[in-house]
Amino acid sequence: MRMITKLALMTLAPFVTILSAHAETIRINPSASQVTWMGSKVVGGSHTGSLAFKSGEIEYQNGKPTSAKLVVDISSLKNEDLKDADLNKKLVGHLLSEDFFNVAKFPTAQLLINKIEPMGGGTYDLTGELKILDATRPIKLKAIEKATSTGRSIRSEFKFDRTEFGLRYGSGKFFKNLGDKVISDEVSVSVSLELEPSRPTAQK
Repeated sequence: MRMITKLALMTLAPFVTILSAHAETIRINPSASQVTWMGSKVVGGSHTGSLAFKSGEIEYQNGKPTSAKLVVDISSLKNEDLKDADLNKKLVGHLLSEDFFNVAKFPTAQLLINKIEPMGGGTYDLTGELKILDATRPIKLKAIEKATSTGRSIRSEFKFDRTEFGLRYGSGKFFKNLGDKVISDEVSVSVSLELEPSRPTAQK
């Protein structure tokens, strides 16, 4: 009997290992997820707006996130504070031009997360890379994951120096005598993700 039990346990061991190392890929719901941005002048007002996601996937291992890839559609850029239609269109057109995001040549931006450390209470420290235009820079940020009635949601806020990615228009670091036209190098970003139902990752 002991021999039979031992053989049975040996037979089941590989399956137990597979179950304990359960991997899944969860896609974001692009229509329910977005990026909110804020840019400002050094002296004067600020502008806020949004960007849509083109795609996004988060890898989970045993129910915990391990990595992520988010692709933002730059052509979806919107301004939310200018009510005058002509001024709004002018600002958005300028931001999409070669002075800023050059969307004709660089239609997307990417946030790649390759290290996720749980800090407790659904909070995580994330390490990865942010790619805008043809520049890629390291980035660290925090994220909060919560359970929802339809699945999971993730929220994160961070800031980055736009000039590190070649977005130098109106920067006091590169242009002199701009007066009150100096634009802050710091851009504030909020990320809101709603996740789709999970699906198993194919075993390699």
